[in-house]
Amino acid sequence: MKKKKLIIYILLFLPLLLTGCKTEIMKSPEKLLDKPISDNFNHKIYTEIRKLTPIDTTFLLPKDSNNVGKITFTDLNNNGKSQVITFKRKINEEHNTGSIYMYIFENKGDNIIDDSEKVVRLSGDVLKSVNIVDLKNNGKKQIIVHVSNRDFENIYLYEYTHHNIKKIADFSTSRYSIRLNYARYGNGNQNMCLALLQDKKRYDVTLAKMTLDGNNINFDKYGIINNVDTIDKIEFVNGQISKNIYGTIIIYQSFPGNFISQPIALINDKFVTVINKKVMNI
Repeated sequence: MKKKKLIIYILLFLPLLLTGCKTEIMKSPEKLLDKPISDNFNHKIYTEIRKLTPIDTTFLLPKDSNNVGKITFTDLNNNGKSQVITFKRKINEEHNTGSIYMYIFENKGDNIIDDSEKVVRLSGDVLKSVNIVDLKNNGKKQIIVHVSNRDFENIYLYEYTHHNIKKIADFSTSRYSIRLNYARYGNGNQNMCLALLQDKKRYDVTLAKMTLDGNNINFDKYGIINNVDTIDKIEFVNGQISKNIYGTIIIYQSFPGNFISQPIALINDKFVTVINKKVMNI
């Protein structure tokens, strides 16, 4: 009896299934040949960069790509002239190593100036994040590049002045995994870096403020969030978290597998958790 019912159901629904397939199959050849919509200006820049850079490298997008793209246009010197920044990767399969290249080109109209190429080579496997921020509040922007190289986390700060790239600071550690989040904090006028540091041997995450002191990168450590599964799965939501305070809500997975939301704010120049009781997400 059950087999008869099953056969009846199949016979009833078979025409519907065939109809759905037929709709997809019967699309006209013109529709199948539709090209993706693209921006002609960006495509031209992309093509020019590809011609000016080694053929055995590929364009690279940072894992945290909220602030930059594969090709980023910005005015680094606040002089009305924009630069083009892009990252490319080269894999050495023979030695199982990788190199990441940062290119900066001068841009004029809708063309790249051919002889303006500046390049920096970084040893690394993963481009974790890139931020372009005015750290010194002088109108000029710095480029903060975060690279993972095997067991090390490396952070580099660069300035672009007089058509030259200059490294002004760096930091390296094999103890911590790091996530960087640049956002507005306090009353909304302070653009600062919330750094999350997770000891690779533990499940605790330390809240820290990354600062630049001369040529040194420092991490001013404050509170601790316990029982975080992995720092790589943390999501950042930046914005106004109360009437007069801008901050960040981090969403992370605890070791038992629950997803938890935790607001963080800058109070008295320190990053703190503003709600002791965390909100657990289903």
